[in-house]
Order: sequence, then C-alpha cells, then structure tokens
Amino acid sequence: SSSNSAAGTGGVGDDAASTAALVDALVESSSLCDSLADSELLTSTTTTINTAEQKEREQQLFEAYARLNELGKDFFYHAKQYGQIIVAEVGLPDDMKTIKPIRDAAAMGGVAGGAKYFA
Repeated sequence: SSSNSAAGTGGVGDDAASTAALVDALVESSSLCDSLADSELLTSTTTTINTAEQKEREQQLFEAYARLNELGKDFFYHAKQYGQIIVAEVGLPDDMKTIKPIRDAAAMGGVAGGAKYFA
C-alpha cells in the first residue's frame, strides 16, 4: 500500500516502528494528557469505579451487621433459656439443678448478693 512506502521500506517492522514512534509522541504530548484528564469518559469511568467500590463496602458492612445481629439474637435466645431454667429450679437443692451455682462467687468477681451462675 502507499502508506507502507511512505513510512519506510514498506515492511512490517517499519509499520511497528512508526506506530511506536507515533504512540510515544502522543503520550509525551501535554495536550493529549490534558484532554484525557478533562475527558468526560475518564470522569464517568472513575465515578463508576468509585461507586462500585462504595457499593462493595456497603455490602460488606451490611453483611457484617447482619452477622452481628444474628449473634445478638442468638445470645438473647440462650440467655433467656438459661434464665428460665435457673428461675424454674430456684427451689431445688444445688446438686439437682441443671445449671449449678458457683460456690466461690468472689472468685468470679461477684460482690452483690445472690447465687452466681456461669454457663
């Protein structure tokens, strides 16, 4: 083709060298860099990336809070069950209780009156 002969000997290597030289010249051009930095495409792409990252962070937080919520519900359920057992067995001798009171409450940090339980 006529463009091959204008670039040099017309071989594939000359086309590649010419293309590389053209790319180098364009990249070094400050006007090209300025127009890329100001381009709407770059701005919209950056916005899309930031939005995706924000959505991913929000999803991760949502999942963490959902797990924390389930943990809280599980704790409440079990605490209620233990409390019901302790209250139901308040009149039984300690050796017959499902959940035994701790004999040395001071060792557990207990200072208030009443039996201490650790399950």
